This record gives sequence, structure tokens and C-alpha cells, in this order.
Amino acid sequence: MLSEIPANVIEGLWNLLREGKLKKYINPKEYAAEYERLDALRKQFNCETLVTVPKLQTIRLCRKRPTKPGETLYLYTGMRTKDCIKLGEIPCKTVEPLEIQEYMTGPLVGVAVHRAGHWRPLTHEFAQADGFNDMWAMQEWFEKTHRLSPKNPLFPELITW
Repeated sequence: MLSEIPANVIEGLWNLLREGKLKKYINPKEYAAEYERLDALRKQFNCETLVTVPKLQTIRLCRKRPTKPGETLYLYTGMRTKDCIKLGEIPCKTVEPLEIQEYMTGPLVGVAVHRAGHWRPLTHEFAQADGFNDMWAMQEWFEKTHRLSPKNPLFPELITW
């Protein structure tokens, strides 16, 4: 399975497949499910190459039935679209409340995260653990998706696996 191959090898295979150079060596039907998963991730993050940093967490709005450590998490990409693909199942490690708020300091606009009793600026490491390339991409996504503003904070939960 492709999921057992190191990320840099998968990226090389991806490029060869995209260029049509592997058709005579690989039966596409044999790897169809794995290829669909990789293609869905590529589309979701709008990139030509695969993200080699694994996603270690997700930020979700709180649900009626809260997520609990130890529960099985079902990982999907492209939810509520025709491109929805199940990526796998994994046990939940931790769940903690967050507050995400946009702040303004002069001409600069940033996003801060309230976690474990402290306000912290959004960092590249935190954004990359959530699958974004950097904090700017994460900030842009939250502003666009949740309409963050200084008067409209978000109160989600951080789920890690």
C-alpha cells in the first residue's frame, strides 16, 4: 500500500504518475483507493506536491456530544462533497478548549489562541500540526471560514491524535 511508503518516495511517485511515466509499471486500479486519498489531500491543500508533515490535530467547533480522549476518530477529507474520502481511524489522545480571536495592533492583524490558561500568538508549528503550510494560511482560512474579527471570537476544541 502507498501509505506504507515514505513520504518523499510517494511524492516522487506522484510526480511520475502525473507525468504519465508510470502507467506501464503500476496498475492504477491496484492503488486506486490510496491514489484517491493522496489526490484528495492535494486538492484540499491546493498543492501540486504532497504535504510531508503529518496532521497531528484538528480544531473543531464543540458538538452536542463532546469528543473524549480514547474515542476512535474517523478521519476524512472533502466532507460534505462528492470528493469525500475516508483517510483512516485513529484513537483520540487529548481534547482541550480553545479560544481563537483576531486582534489588531496598529496596521497589523493577527490571530491569538487561548490555550491552557494563556493567550499565545498563532505560530507556524501550531498551524503545521493542523495541516496548514504556515500560520498565514491558517489565519486566512479561519478568517474566511468563521469570519473572525476582534468582536467575533471562536470557541472550538483542539483534538489531538
